[in-house]
Amino acid sequence: MHRTHKKFFSPSARLCLIALACILIPRHAQAADPADLQSAIATQTEALKTAKPADRPAIAEKLIQAYVQLSETLMNQAKFPPALDALRKAKGLTINLPPSRGAELTSQLDVRTTVALWRQANDGRGLHAEYFQGKKFDNKIGERTDARISFYWSRSAPVEGLHGDAFAVRWTGFIVAPQPGTYNIIAQYDDWCRVSIDDQDLIDDWKEGKGRADGIVKLTGKPQPIRVEFCNTGGPGHMDLHWALIGSKGEAAIPPEALFTDKAAAARLAGKPITPLKGFGLAAEYFDGDLKRSVFARTDPQVDFLWQDTRPAGVQENFSVRWKGFLKAPKPGKYHIILIHDDGARLWIDDNPLVSSWTKTASHNVQVELTGKPQPIVIELINTGGASKISLQWTPPGTDEKSTIIPFSALFTDPKTAQNAP
Repeated sequence: MHRTHKKFFSPSARLCLIALACILIPRHAQAADPADLQSAIATQTEALKTAKPADRPAIAEKLIQAYVQLSETLMNQAKFPPALDALRKAKGLTINLPPSRGAELTSQLDVRTTVALWRQANDGRGLHAEYFQGKKFDNKIGERTDARISFYWSRSAPVEGLHGDAFAVRWTGFIVAPQPGTYNIIAQYDDWCRVSIDDQDLIDDWKEGKGRADGIVKLTGKPQPIRVEFCNTGGPGHMDLHWALIGSKGEAAIPPEALFTDKAAAARLAGKPITPLKGFGLAAEYFDGDLKRSVFARTDPQVDFLWQDTRPAGVQENFSVRWKGFLKAPKPGKYHIILIHDDGARLWIDDNPLVSSWTKTASHNVQVELTGKPQPIVIELINTGGASKISLQWTPPGTDEKSTIIPFSALFTDPKTAQNAP
């Protein structure tokens, strides 16, 4: 059933929020020691000063790589000014390289700098997410920042290293409502779910698996702690968190602009606009009906959506979407590309039609040779009524692990950004 929901944010802000969803870069558990990297940089810098002209390019390349690694390590520690300084110093070293190689690395460092500035501007948005193997919270597999709680896992694993279908997730952080008032917090899930705000238990379904539950809470418009727990006991799973201001019409997904990892970030960032990361994601155009009447366009970081009691803002019950851009695999090889959809969908890579199932719900697994370079990709979806979903996933070559959602770091709106991206 189509529902008209209240617009809690302006249209331009809403596009930015959607573009941010799920593209916060995970913080890696293992990282190099900055002191070790700085020691190596000091040694290589001294070597560069006394090197013969023929030896300078090789030493400069090593120094650039060390500065890039130092920058990544510092960014994962949220130390953005020194991380940006490391990239600036790396760029300065390109004068020691042959012109063509210097220009190539300069372009790559420019993209890295854009990513670093974006991460600095958005640091603290989203919720801290911990992923666990099995049904209990005693075997942590990984952690990251999730920009919002809206996930559909069919054949995919939520994080690398997870085996089997049973897993649990705990999200913690702070929520800031756009205006104070009494809200209905709605969870749609498969299988179990718990939600609390301000230590008030709103939803507690850890046995029955009702699929949908809600709870009433007063939101102040100021940072309030939120905790959400989810468990998938087997098979496909999904988790969506919505809200509705009492007295308004319908419900809406809780957007990234309302969620924060800590109280200080919430106080600093609440109410401020979010800008998408330029060049990353796919250009998306949303239509009423069968790709005929365009309603709006935006950038989507990934193709992984489940619309149950909501719709993309502004479209009718029957709608369609076209995503276009470039796919860049982390390494060349034969990948399994998985497309799960309801209702119909089509997929092209390098202008080759890989999926053509425009009249029925289906799941496809096709093997594709990816080059590690930018390759054009087009995905189309049509929904003829009721709930709709689409998920674009892959399994890298040489692995038998479950598929994962193709990440924003592999999807681009333009080939230049794709070519120079890390």
